[in-house]
Amino acid sequence: MKRTNLLFCISVIIMFIQGVTTVFAFDVCTTLLGYEMKWSTSSVKYWVNTAGGPTGSYSAITSAMDTWTNVDTSIFAFSYEGTSYITTNPNQSDGKNVVEFRSLAPLGFDQSLGISYIWSYVSTGEITETDIFLNTDYPLSTDMSPNAFDVQSMVTHEFGHSLCLDDLYNTGDSEKTMYWGISKGETKKRTLDQDDINGITYLYPGIPTDTLLLPIGQNSYFYPPVADPVKSINPAMAKPAGVGSVAFGGYFFNLHIALEQFSGPADIYGVYYLSSNPQIIFNLKPDLTFQAFFTQEIVQALATGQPPAGAVPWKHNVTGPIDEFPLGNIPLSSIPSGTYNLYLLVTPVGTLNTYYLWNTYFVVP
Repeated sequence: MKRTNLLFCISVIIMFIQGVTTVFAFDVCTTLLGYEMKWSTSSVKYWVNTAGGPTGSYSAITSAMDTWTNVDTSIFAFSYEGTSYITTNPNQSDGKNVVEFRSLAPLGFDQSLGISYIWSYVSTGEITETDIFLNTDYPLSTDMSPNAFDVQSMVTHEFGHSLCLDDLYNTGDSEKTMYWGISKGETKKRTLDQDDINGITYLYPGIPTDTLLLPIGQNSYFYPPVADPVKSINPAMAKPAGVGSVAFGGYFFNLHIALEQFSGPADIYGVYYLSSNPQIIFNLKPDLTFQAFFTQEIVQALATGQPPAGAVPWKHNVTGPIDEFPLGNIPLSSIPSGTYNLYLLVTPVGTLNTYYLWNTYFVVP
Protein backbone atom coordinates (compact mmCIF):
# COMPACT_ATOMS: atom_id res chain seq x y z
CA MET A 1 0.00 0.00 0.00
CA LYS A 2 1.09 3.53 -0.58
CA ARG A 3 2.40 5.14 2.60
CA THR A 4 1.98 8.85 3.03
CA ASN A 5 3.75 11.21 5.39
CA LEU A 6 1.33 11.62 8.29
CA LEU A 7 2.67 14.87 9.61
CA PHE A 8 5.17 17.60 9.07
CA CYS A 9 5.56 19.44 12.37
CA ILE A 10 6.66 23.07 12.09
CA SER A 11 6.63 26.12 14.27
CA VAL A 12 6.67 29.67 13.12
CA ILE A 13 6.97 33.26 14.32
CA ILE A 14 8.91 32.74 17.55
CA MET A 15 10.33 29.22 17.45
CA PHE A 16 11.98 26.82 15.01
CA ILE A 17 12.59 23.16 15.77
CA GLN A 18 16.27 22.31 15.57
CA GLY A 19 16.26 18.65 16.47
CA VAL A 20 15.06 16.00 18.85
CA THR A 21 16.35 14.42 22.01
CA THR A 22 16.05 10.64 22.06
CA VAL A 23 14.77 9.37 25.40
CA PHE A 24 14.06 5.64 25.66
CA ALA A 25 11.90 4.92 22.56
CA PHE A 26 10.21 8.27 21.97
CA ASP A 27 11.45 11.59 20.65
CA VAL A 28 10.87 15.00 22.22
CA CYS A 29 10.85 18.27 20.28
CA THR A 30 13.50 20.82 21.28
CA THR A 31 14.12 24.47 20.47
CA LEU A 32 17.24 25.93 18.85
CA LEU A 33 18.64 26.50 22.35
CA GLY A 34 18.07 22.87 23.29
CA TYR A 35 15.05 23.35 25.59
CA GLU A 36 12.48 20.59 25.53
CA MET A 37 9.17 21.95 24.27
CA LYS A 38 6.13 21.45 26.48
CA TRP A 39 3.04 23.17 27.79
CA SER A 40 3.32 25.02 31.12
CA THR A 41 -0.18 23.82 32.00
CA SER A 42 -1.52 20.31 32.43
CA SER A 43 -4.80 21.00 30.57
CA VAL A 44 -5.16 22.32 27.01
CA LYS A 45 -8.42 23.18 25.27
CA TYR A 46 -9.12 22.82 21.56
CA TRP A 47 -11.65 24.34 19.19
CA VAL A 48 -12.84 22.00 16.45
CA ASN A 49 -13.91 22.95 12.93
CA THR A 50 -15.24 19.85 11.13
CA ALA A 51 -16.18 21.69 7.93
CA GLY A 52 -14.79 19.72 4.99
CA GLY A 53 -14.25 16.59 7.08
CA PRO A 54 -16.10 13.28 6.76
CA THR A 55 -19.19 12.43 8.80
CA GLY A 56 -18.22 11.47 12.33
CA SER A 57 -15.18 13.77 12.48
CA TYR A 58 -16.21 15.41 15.75
CA SER A 59 -16.43 12.06 17.52
CA ALA A 60 -13.13 10.91 15.98
CA ILE A 61 -11.32 14.07 17.15
CA THR A 62 -12.66 14.00 20.70
CA SER A 63 -11.88 10.27 20.93
CA ALA A 64 -8.30 11.07 19.93
CA MET A 65 -8.17 13.68 22.73
CA ASP A 66 -9.43 11.10 25.21
CA THR A 67 -6.79 8.58 24.15
CA TRP A 68 -4.01 10.84 25.46
CA THR A 69 -6.03 12.24 28.36
CA ASN A 70 -6.79 8.76 29.73
CA VAL A 71 -3.13 7.86 30.26
CA ASP A 72 -3.21 7.29 34.01
CA THR A 73 0.52 7.87 34.52
CA SER A 74 0.28 11.43 33.15
CA ILE A 75 -1.41 14.52 34.54
CA PHE A 76 -2.04 16.00 31.07
CA ALA A 77 -5.55 16.42 29.66
CA PHE A 78 -6.95 17.60 26.32
CA SER A 79 -10.48 18.99 26.36
CA TYR A 80 -13.05 20.24 23.84
CA GLU A 81 -13.62 23.99 24.05
CA GLY A 82 -16.24 24.44 21.34
CA THR A 83 -17.03 24.47 17.64
CA SER A 84 -15.18 26.92 15.43
CA TYR A 85 -16.65 28.19 12.18
CA ILE A 86 -13.78 30.51 11.30
CA THR A 87 -10.96 29.37 9.01
CA THR A 88 -7.67 29.68 10.89
CA ASN A 89 -4.66 31.46 9.41
CA PRO A 90 -1.88 28.88 9.83
CA ASN A 91 0.81 31.56 9.82
CA GLN A 92 -0.69 33.65 12.59
CA SER A 93 -1.10 32.87 16.27
CA ASP A 94 -4.57 33.82 17.53
CA GLY A 95 -4.46 32.35 21.04
CA LYS A 96 -6.76 29.43 20.12
CA ASN A 97 -5.81 25.80 19.61
CA VAL A 98 -7.77 24.53 16.60
CA VAL A 99 -8.31 21.28 14.69
CA GLU A 100 -9.39 22.00 11.12
CA PHE A 101 -9.82 20.37 7.69
CA ARG A 102 -8.36 22.09 4.60
CA SER A 103 -6.26 21.60 1.50
CA LEU A 104 -2.59 21.74 2.44
CA ALA A 105 -1.38 22.33 -1.13
CA PRO A 106 -1.50 26.16 -0.78
CA LEU A 107 0.72 25.83 2.30
CA GLY A 108 3.29 23.76 0.40
CA PHE A 109 2.49 20.48 2.16
CA ASP A 110 0.58 18.66 -0.56
CA GLN A 111 2.41 15.39 0.29
CA SER A 112 1.34 15.51 3.93
CA LEU A 113 -1.88 14.12 5.37
CA GLY A 114 -1.66 16.42 8.36
CA ILE A 115 0.38 19.25 9.77
CA SER A 116 0.75 20.79 13.22
CA TYR A 117 1.80 24.40 13.68
CA ILE A 118 3.41 24.90 17.09
CA TRP A 119 4.20 28.22 18.72
CA SER A 120 6.62 28.28 21.64
CA TYR A 121 9.26 30.45 23.29
CA VAL A 122 12.71 29.58 21.98
CA SER A 123 14.31 30.62 25.29
CA THR A 124 12.24 28.26 27.47
CA GLY A 125 10.46 25.76 25.22
CA GLU A 126 7.07 26.73 26.64
CA ILE A 127 4.33 26.00 24.09
CA THR A 128 1.72 28.74 23.74
CA GLU A 129 -0.46 27.44 20.91
CA THR A 130 -0.81 24.54 18.47
CA ASP A 131 -3.08 24.23 15.45
CA ILE A 132 -3.77 20.96 13.60
CA PHE A 133 -4.74 20.83 9.92
CA LEU A 134 -5.91 17.67 8.14
CA ASN A 135 -5.49 17.48 4.37
CA THR A 136 -8.78 17.26 2.44
CA ASP A 137 -6.90 16.53 -0.79
CA TYR A 138 -6.76 12.88 0.34
CA PRO A 139 -9.68 10.51 1.01
CA LEU A 140 -10.52 10.60 4.72
CA SER A 141 -12.95 8.51 6.72
CA THR A 142 -14.09 7.75 10.25
CA ASP A 143 -15.63 4.31 9.55
CA MET A 144 -12.43 2.28 9.03
CA SER A 145 -12.85 2.31 5.26
CA PRO A 146 -9.99 0.41 3.55
CA ASN A 147 -9.90 3.02 0.79
CA ALA A 148 -9.36 6.13 2.97
CA PHE A 149 -7.14 7.43 5.75
CA ASP A 150 -8.56 7.14 9.25
CA VAL A 151 -9.21 10.54 10.85
CA GLN A 152 -9.01 9.29 14.43
CA SER A 153 -5.61 7.68 13.82
CA MET A 154 -4.34 10.83 12.13
CA VAL A 155 -5.52 13.16 14.88
CA THR A 156 -4.25 10.91 17.67
CA HIS A 157 -0.83 11.19 16.03
CA GLU A 158 -1.19 14.95 15.64
CA PHE A 159 -2.16 15.43 19.29
CA GLY A 160 1.08 13.62 20.12
CA HIS A 161 2.89 16.45 18.34
CA SER A 162 0.86 18.96 20.32
CA LEU A 163 2.33 17.43 23.49
CA CYS A 164 5.35 17.83 21.90
CA LEU A 165 6.39 14.31 20.86
CA ASP A 166 8.18 14.04 17.54
CA ASP A 167 7.97 11.55 14.66
CA LEU A 168 9.64 8.15 14.85
CA TYR A 169 11.27 6.82 11.67
CA ASN A 170 12.77 3.43 12.55
CA THR A 171 10.83 0.49 11.11
CA GLY A 172 10.91 -1.07 14.57
CA ASP A 173 8.66 1.78 15.70
CA SER A 174 5.98 1.16 13.06
CA GLU A 175 3.38 -0.05 15.58
CA LYS A 176 3.55 3.18 17.59
CA THR A 177 1.18 6.13 17.30
CA MET A 178 4.11 8.51 16.75
CA TYR A 179 5.49 6.52 13.78
CA TRP A 180 5.71 8.91 10.86
CA GLY A 181 3.64 7.04 8.24
CA ILE A 182 0.12 5.68 7.83
CA SER A 183 -1.66 3.54 5.23
CA LYS A 184 -5.22 3.67 3.95
CA GLY A 185 -7.49 1.71 6.26
CA GLU A 186 -4.92 1.69 9.08
CA THR A 187 -6.41 2.27 12.54
CA LYS A 188 -3.68 1.09 14.93
CA LYS A 189 -2.63 4.66 15.73
CA ARG A 190 -5.93 5.06 17.58
CA THR A 191 -4.33 3.04 20.41
CA LEU A 192 -1.13 4.12 22.17
CA ASP A 193 1.93 1.91 22.33
CA GLN A 194 3.72 1.71 25.68
CA ASP A 195 6.45 3.98 24.29
CA ASP A 196 3.83 6.60 23.37
CA ILE A 197 2.57 6.35 26.95
CA ASN A 198 6.12 6.69 28.23
CA GLY A 199 6.51 9.85 26.13
CA ILE A 200 3.54 11.74 27.57
CA THR A 201 4.46 10.49 31.05
CA TYR A 202 8.02 11.80 30.63
CA LEU A 203 6.81 15.27 29.59
CA TYR A 204 3.81 15.50 31.93
CA PRO A 205 4.26 13.00 34.76
CA GLY A 206 1.37 12.16 37.02
CA ILE A 207 1.34 13.44 40.58
CA PRO A 208 1.91 10.77 43.22
CA THR A 209 -0.54 10.77 46.12
CA ASP A 210 0.07 13.69 48.49
CA THR A 211 2.95 15.03 46.38
CA LEU A 212 3.12 18.45 44.72
CA LEU A 213 4.78 18.09 41.31
CA LEU A 214 7.65 20.51 40.72
CA PRO A 215 6.63 23.22 38.25
CA ILE A 216 7.21 22.61 34.53
CA GLY A 217 6.17 26.10 33.43
CA GLN A 218 5.53 29.56 34.82
CA ASN A 219 2.28 29.32 36.77
CA SER A 220 0.63 32.15 38.72
CA TYR A 221 -2.35 31.93 41.10
CA PHE A 222 -4.25 34.59 43.04
CA TYR A 223 -6.60 34.02 45.96
CA PRO A 224 -8.34 36.32 48.49
CA PRO A 225 -6.94 36.39 52.04
CA VAL A 226 -7.53 33.31 54.19
CA ALA A 227 -6.84 32.92 57.89
CA ASP A 228 -5.30 29.47 57.49
CA PRO A 229 -3.50 27.99 54.49
CA VAL A 230 -5.04 25.32 52.28
CA LYS A 231 -2.74 22.50 51.25
CA SER A 232 -3.27 20.69 47.96
CA ILE A 233 -1.26 18.61 45.49
CA ASN A 234 -3.02 20.66 42.80
CA PRO A 235 -1.24 24.05 42.74
CA ALA A 236 -4.35 25.77 41.36
CA MET A 237 -6.30 24.68 44.45
CA ALA A 238 -3.59 25.43 47.02
CA LYS A 239 -3.65 28.57 49.18
CA PRO A 240 -0.27 28.16 50.84
CA ALA A 241 -0.12 31.40 52.85
CA GLY A 242 -2.65 32.14 55.56
CA VAL A 243 -2.60 35.57 57.24
CA GLY A 244 -4.45 35.00 60.51
CA SER A 245 -7.47 36.86 61.83
CA VAL A 246 -6.83 39.94 59.66
CA ALA A 247 -8.32 37.88 56.82
CA PHE A 248 -11.82 38.32 58.31
CA GLY A 249 -11.47 41.71 60.01
CA GLY A 250 -9.49 40.68 63.10
CA TYR A 251 -6.65 42.50 64.75
CA PHE A 252 -3.68 40.17 64.23
CA PHE A 253 -1.46 39.19 61.34
CA ASN A 254 -0.12 35.64 61.70
CA LEU A 255 1.71 34.34 58.62
CA HIS A 256 1.19 30.58 58.28
CA ILE A 257 2.81 28.82 55.32
CA ALA A 258 1.85 25.24 54.47
CA LEU A 259 2.68 23.16 51.39
CA GLU A 260 2.47 19.48 50.52
CA GLN A 261 5.60 17.42 49.98
CA PHE A 262 7.27 18.19 46.65
CA SER A 263 8.17 15.63 44.00
CA GLY A 264 11.78 16.86 44.19
CA PRO A 265 14.03 19.47 45.85
CA ALA A 266 12.72 23.04 45.68
CA ASP A 267 13.52 26.61 46.72
CA ILE A 268 10.81 28.73 48.39
CA TYR A 269 10.79 32.54 48.30
CA GLY A 270 8.44 34.74 50.32
CA VAL A 271 8.11 38.39 49.31
CA TYR A 272 5.78 41.33 49.89
CA TYR A 273 5.27 44.93 48.88
CA LEU A 274 3.05 47.75 50.06
CA SER A 275 0.57 49.10 47.52
CA SER A 276 1.64 52.60 48.54
CA ASN A 277 5.24 51.84 47.51
CA PRO A 278 5.18 49.21 44.74
CA GLN A 279 8.72 50.06 43.57
CA ILE A 280 10.25 48.17 46.52
CA ILE A 281 9.81 44.46 47.22
CA PHE A 282 10.94 42.78 50.43
CA ASN A 283 12.30 39.22 50.38
CA LEU A 284 12.06 36.95 53.44
CA LYS A 285 15.47 35.49 54.38
CA PRO A 286 16.14 32.23 56.26
CA ASP A 287 16.88 34.22 59.47
CA LEU A 288 13.37 35.78 59.15
CA THR A 289 14.67 39.24 58.34
CA PHE A 290 13.89 40.98 55.05
CA GLN A 291 16.08 42.24 52.23
CA ALA A 292 14.82 44.99 49.91
CA PHE A 293 14.95 44.89 46.11
CA PHE A 294 13.66 47.17 43.41
CA THR A 295 10.60 45.66 41.74
CA GLN A 296 12.34 45.87 38.38
CA GLU A 297 15.08 43.57 39.69
CA ILE A 298 12.48 40.94 40.51
CA VAL A 299 10.75 41.32 37.14
CA GLN A 300 14.11 40.92 35.41
CA ALA A 301 14.90 37.87 37.53
CA LEU A 302 11.70 36.12 36.48
CA ALA A 303 12.39 37.01 32.84
CA THR A 304 15.95 35.64 32.89
CA GLY A 305 15.42 32.74 35.28
CA GLN A 306 18.21 33.96 37.58
CA PRO A 307 17.64 35.32 41.13
CA PRO A 308 18.77 38.92 41.75
CA ALA A 309 22.30 39.29 43.07
CA GLY A 310 22.30 38.61 46.80
CA ALA A 311 18.77 37.19 46.92
CA VAL A 312 18.37 34.06 49.01
CA PRO A 313 15.27 31.87 49.33
CA TRP A 314 13.46 31.49 52.65
CA LYS A 315 13.83 27.72 52.20
CA HIS A 316 16.57 26.19 50.04
CA ASN A 317 16.76 22.66 48.64
CA VAL A 318 13.77 21.34 50.58
CA THR A 319 11.30 18.61 49.69
CA GLY A 320 8.66 19.46 52.29
CA PRO A 321 6.09 19.17 53.56
CA ILE A 322 6.06 22.72 54.95
CA ASP A 323 3.92 23.86 57.89
CA GLU A 324 5.42 26.89 59.66
CA PHE A 325 4.58 30.24 61.29
CA PRO A 326 7.60 32.35 60.25
CA LEU A 327 6.68 35.69 61.86
CA GLY A 328 4.50 34.93 64.87
CA ASN A 329 1.22 36.61 65.87
CA ILE A 330 1.67 40.34 65.17
CA PRO A 331 -0.92 42.94 66.32
CA LEU A 332 -2.02 45.20 63.48
CA SER A 333 -1.45 48.20 65.75
CA SER A 334 2.29 47.63 65.32
CA ILE A 335 2.16 47.49 61.49
CA PRO A 336 1.99 50.57 59.22
CA SER A 337 -1.38 51.03 57.51
CA GLY A 338 -1.81 49.88 53.93
CA THR A 339 -2.46 46.95 51.63
CA TYR A 340 0.21 44.26 51.85
CA ASN A 341 0.61 42.10 48.75
CA LEU A 342 2.13 38.72 49.59
CA TYR A 343 3.79 36.31 47.15
CA LEU A 344 5.05 32.79 47.65
CA LEU A 345 7.33 31.45 44.92
CA VAL A 346 8.28 27.76 44.59
CA THR A 347 10.97 26.85 42.06
CA PRO A 348 13.28 23.95 41.26
CA VAL A 349 16.54 24.46 43.13
CA GLY A 350 18.73 27.27 41.78
CA THR A 351 16.55 28.54 38.93
CA LEU A 352 13.55 30.78 38.31
CA ASN A 353 12.88 29.44 34.80
CA THR A 354 9.85 27.51 36.06
CA TYR A 355 7.77 28.25 39.12
CA TYR A 356 4.54 28.34 41.06
CA LEU A 357 3.74 31.90 42.15
CA TRP A 358 0.88 32.38 44.61
CA ASN A 359 -0.42 35.86 45.45
CA THR A 360 -2.71 37.05 48.24
CA TYR A 361 -2.98 40.15 50.39
CA PHE A 362 -4.19 41.67 53.65
CA VAL A 363 -5.20 45.17 54.68
CA VAL A 364 -4.14 47.11 57.76
CA PRO A 365 -6.64 49.96 58.36
